[in-house]
Amino acid sequence: MRIRFIIFSLFFCILCSSCGVIDYYFLKPKPQTPLELLEAGEDALSEKNFDRAIEYFQKIKDKYPFSPYTVTAELLLADSYFYAKKYEEAETAYKEFESLHPGHKNIDYVIFQIGICNFYQKPSIDHPQVCIYEAISYFTKLIEAYPNSKYVPKAKKFLKKCRYILAKHEIYVANFYFRTKRYKGAWKRFLYIQQNFSEFKDIVEYAKYMAKIAYIKSDLKSSEEKREKEYGGLWTKIKTWL
Repeated sequence: MRIRFIIFSLFFCILCSSCGVIDYYFLKPKPQTPLELLEAGEDALSEKNFDRAIEYFQKIKDKYPFSPYTVTAELLLADSYFYAKKYEEAETAYKEFESLHPGHKNIDYVIFQIGICNFYQKPSIDHPQVCIYEAISYFTKLIEAYPNSKYVPKAKKFLKKCRYILAKHEIYVANFYFRTKRYKGAWKRFLYIQQNFSEFKDIVEYAKYMAKIAYIKSDLKSSEEKREKEYGGLWTKIKTWL
């Protein structure tokens, strides 16, 4: 019994110290082939382990660029970034996919997603709305190029949201001109809003009201400046004569 115990103890120690043996019998082997990596990435994505999914899909892209599974991995990589709310990285990945695979069956989805990524990168209303303009361009592209796409109804809703954000930004800029007493510039901005965002009645009504006030103040300011210039010139002549 004593000999058996010694032998068993030695065997157990060797087994515990050998990671390879434990891995072989108890742990799932790491995915290596493109298919294994793809399946592992899909599992990670379904479990919302987005960083792990990104790791697997990126590995396929880097190590197996000519694999039949690479195109799928590229699209899922972009999706993983998107679900992780890494919108800038997702936008880059979707744009790269669009550039490499313009005829792909899901290209309408890719175009829609690029628009969404830009929408979610929108800055505060007091900053230039570059991302919103780009989102509008991609939503418009989808609607015009793929009118039968199932993503068109959603794109139209987001397009309206984008235009409302632009209208609010224009209101902000016009109000800024007004507050800083640049009434002529404010008046022109309010007119621009009326002409270009007629679908938003609340904004148009406000712009009409403020345009009238800005015009009156601009006219009064011009008259005051003119009088000051005239009387200022007269006073200069008097001083010179004296």
